[in-house]
Amino acid sequence: MSDLIFACMSLDTASVRQMLLLAESLHRWGGELSDAPFWLLIPQEERTCLEGFQGRLSAADVRIADFGVVPQAASFPFARKVLAAAEAERLAEDAASTLVWMDCGALILQSPAGLQLPPGIRLAARPVDLALIGSRYEGPPDVFWRLIYRECGVPEEHLYPMQSSVDRIAIRPYFNAGLLAVQPRDGLLQAWRDEFLRLYMIPEFEPFYQANPRYRIFMHQAVLAGTLLARLSPAESLLLPPTVNYPLHFHQRFPASERPATLDSLTTCRYETLFDQAGWQAKIPPASPELRAWLEEGIPS
Repeated sequence: MSDLIFACMSLDTASVRQMLLLAESLHRWGGELSDAPFWLLIPQEERTCLEGFQGRLSAADVRIADFGVVPQAASFPFARKVLAAAEAERLAEDAASTLVWMDCGALILQSPAGLQLPPGIRLAARPVDLALIGSRYEGPPDVFWRLIYRECGVPEEHLYPMQSSVDRIAIRPYFNAGLLAVQPRDGLLQAWRDEFLRLYMIPEFEPFYQANPRYRIFMHQAVLAGTLLARLSPAESLLLPPTVNYPLHFHQRFPASERPATLDSLTTCRYETLFDQAGWQAKIPPASPELRAWLEEGIPS
């Protein structure tokens, strides 16, 4: 059994390129865990997007696994991410003590050994970057979140405060789905799938989707919060430091006191579409010559 397995999802050629850069970053910068297993979850019908990448896939030792897409949920924002995460967890049940589920638009820049879950901890994650639809801690939960908490069975005593990482708003627990470290045998990600498929289209949520598209976009993350809060006491969750899952695409908005001095000091980061932008080099922290050269070689110009 491995200590850590890393897994992510790809759906098209662009995300396959991102996934390969992520897998290659693990092998290049992951230190003592540079040989940790790396899995790609992809729908069977999308496997054609892997054509032309066989050499890099083999060199990066990427294990490819299919996940099934629920037809009625296929077009709902981020539904396939929920399904893929659940399948990765199912496959990892007897293969690893910790599964690290990541967005494909991410990098590992130093040893991720700190993502191994210590005894008594069942989840390690970061808060969301921006509060947006999150439940503000300063007042009672709004109608949307009361519905989430009721449907997921969240005890009131599990609603402790945290801060969104970029805009620094006090919120009730609302986790960033871009990196989740879990014990596969716990089944938390499979519970997330089950709760999402049960809840995302019930009539009570439709008025929120109609009033503000953000509710549809972030429904998967709201259900994630409800699922985890119903199953974990506050003592069983670990909030990771900002050097993990750092939002590189928000670097210039990140609180100055917590911005990394160098890119090399981060453990993992997400970049989303940042590297598609001209002049991205000026929008990130300084990097060592070796890391900068590796990035510029790996990112298509």
